[in-house]
Amino acid sequence: MAESNNVNVLRVPFDVPNFNHSGILPPFLGPTPTDGALMSPYETTLARIAARLCTSNERKEIFRGLLKYRKELASLGLVAGFQWLSGSFMEDIETLEKRGPKRSSSATHKPPRPFRTIMCPFLPFVLNIVGSPDPLNRPSFRSKIRIGTGKRA
Repeated sequence: MAESNNVNVLRVPFDVPNFNHSGILPPFLGPTPTDGALMSPYETTLARIAARLCTSNERKEIFRGLLKYRKELASLGLVAGFQWLSGSFMEDIETLEKRGPKRSSSATHKPPRPFRTIMCPFLPFVLNIVGSPDPLNRPSFRSKIRIGTGKRA
């Protein structure tokens, strides 16, 4: 639950929105960005990401890598928190650049609440400012599962 003006607000997981005319997840849903609950980053579930974005063998392979990554995090005891997801997996890269996605970028955060998945189309920009807060930021592991650190791929 998120707090807003001392009122608890339950954020319901979103279906993955359609890509906008620029081939990315929209920064907000609706005609104007006045409702914070309808703005990026969007909270969702892995099942909803799979249903919407696993449309090719390349995308399925990247998603399996994300699942392996989450399993590795759990094996280290990280079972609560949230992840921001971005990268070419979260874009319509097939239309934009006439190629398949190369990877999904992620940043993992561990606040005291159940693990959540958040789609963040502007993750590379954010990570350029704050750095990568990822406990598994090991290039050898990340390259095997096609998970990046927020740099455009």
